Amino acid sequence: MTNLSIQDRINQELNKILQALQQLEIFLRELSNQSDVMYRNAEEKVLIIAHQIVNSYQTIINEIQLFCNNLSKGET
Repeated sequence: MTNLSIQDRINQELNKILQALQQLEIFLRELSNQSDVMYRNAEEKVLIIAHQIVNSYQTIINEIQLFCNNLSKGET
């Protein structure tokens, strides 16, 4: 990672989550207007977006744990 603050890194991850959720919303709206053929590829695309969201949440959790560990050692 770069020298960004923990808050900045968490904000970056939250923005990634927001973008992924917005992509998912757009995709589901488009999907609701399509024929059954479109549903075949829908599961894969939704899983990819969900995976991006999970990765961002895991990064946030890791950053918070690192911050807490540093606090317990007297570092910031």
